[in-house]
Amino acid sequence: MKKLNVPAKSRGVLLFAFNTEKTDYVQIAERAARLVHHTLKLPVTLVTEAVVESSQFDSIIYVTNELKNYKVGEHGHWRNGDRFRAYELSPYDETLLIDTDYLMLDDSLLKLFEQDFDYRIMSYNNKPASNWNLKMGMFSHEYLWATAVLFRKTPKSKMLFDLVGRIQRNYLYYMKLYHMREGNFRNDYAFTIANN
Repeated sequence: MKKLNVPAKSRGVLLFAFNTEKTDYVQIAERAARLVHHTLKLPVTLVTEAVVESSQFDSIIYVTNELKNYKVGEHGHWRNGDRFRAYELSPYDETLLIDTDYLMLDDSLLKLFEQDFDYRIMSYNNKPASNWNLKMGMFSHEYLWATAVLFRKTPKSKMLFDLVGRIQRNYLYYMKLYHMREGNFRNDYAFTIANN
């Protein structure tokens, strides 16, 4: 049987970086992009509201981060929201959405692209130190790690990201519903609830 010349689906990495008064997340994203280019050989798109002049990114998407800053102790504010917009903003058919501080030291994640899925979210398969609780709250689910989310542009993936957006907008309700310990918005929790 003759193979048709079907163009390959576009693949790439998406990073969200919103600077705070104490942390330059765009600079951290530049380092992540260098590692991605070196290990995965994939293009990298940055989503930010900062003015960026860097050759590390293949493309930059400018947005306004509408999420309220959340206080995290002496480290200042944390602005890690609006990742539910990854589905609509990604220029790729298949996207690896990673945290800017995720160190891509090998190409093992490339193997996941060969699997059949709509989306994949990291789960912790090795139990960490015994004093680390992996549940969102006392009576709640073990949570997934939104540190690395691989998704394809499918209706099921769109539904996941739409639900994450709903959860972010109504986070106080979901905190009570799932008996969460922490008051700060966490993508890990939002993606876990949406996946559930």
